[in-house]
Amino acid sequence: MTATPGEGIMGDLRDLVRATLAASGISQASAASRLGLSQKHLSQMLTGRAVLTLPWAERLLDLCGWRLMVSVAPASPTGPATVKAVAGPPAPSRCPVLQPNVGLGRYGGV
Repeated sequence: MTATPGEGIMGDLRDLVRATLAASGISQASAASRLGLSQKHLSQMLTGRAVLTLPWAERLLDLCGWRLMVSVAPASPTGPATVKAVAGPPAPSRCPVLQPNVGLGRYGGV
């Protein structure tokens, strides 16, 4: 991922969503229209000028036929936990863990 130093997982998540949209052939304009967003606001979410929450990332990846999976694991037996977000193949049902309006910061990723 190509996140700006200091952005951590939020930058990684934005990169992941942008790359998945591009690989799926879905333009930002089309994605914004389908989700009821302005193209400007979607662009701001994907460039870090507005917050990209987990629910919005999930919706964007869902448009591309992917699902968002978030995992937390200890970095080492004595170290702090790390958070990782990845896109995976579509699931038969939506992940019940994600709650509306919960950003990655709540999980210690920023």
